[in-house]
Amino acid sequence: MLSEPSSPLWQSWEVDFHAPRFRFYGYCAPSLGRTAGSDYSAIITLAVDGDSGLAYVYDADLQRRHPDQIITDILDKERQLRRETGRGYTLFGAEPGTPEGGPSLSVPAGAIPAPFAP
Repeated sequence: MLSEPSSPLWQSWEVDFHAPRFRFYGYCAPSLGRTAGSDYSAIITLAVDGDSGLAYVYDADLQRRHPDQIITDILDKERQLRRETGRGYTLFGAEPGTPEGGPSLSVPAGAIPAPFAP
């Protein structure tokens, strides 16, 4: 397969996400994750190169999880990003409600030291 790293057509390269030109943006599409058949919640982190405008998927986390766990995981992603790159999210956004019609995600004020866009 072409998508396999062992393919001769696969181009591998190193990207230095520590470089100051990178900004990190996060987004969450929450789901209640009540049953095994529930939708997945998604927490996506993009690294955007300020020089070229290229966006890299830095992290994509898809799981069935309770809303409280979603908030915990978002905060963990922020801490992980700071450990790995030396800085956190420039902006983090979230879908205003869940597809199941449940409550919106509510992150405590000041929990993420970045602008939070619902």
